[in-house]
Amino acid sequence: MATIKRPYDLEDFRKATKSASGGERIIIEIDGAKAAIVPVEDVTNIEALEDAEDLRDGKAMEDLNDTIPIEDVMKEYSLI
Repeated sequence: MATIKRPYDLEDFRKATKSASGGERIIIEIDGAKAAIVPVEDVTNIEALEDAEDLRDGKAMEDLNDTIPIEDVMKEYSLI
């Protein structure tokens, strides 16, 4: 993984974009702040993982809606 630091010019970004198209990840550091130029496939994979997580979380929320009234639980355990 390469890092671009100041000073930099447009040609550095052209090279970084070309490298990312080939699968390399590039870190850009400006005044201590870091960002990345990554292959599109990385972004696609991250979005797919996030979508899968959202679906899982949505299913978990649906499961929460399948509740049992407290009275039924209390009766089952002879609490009332």
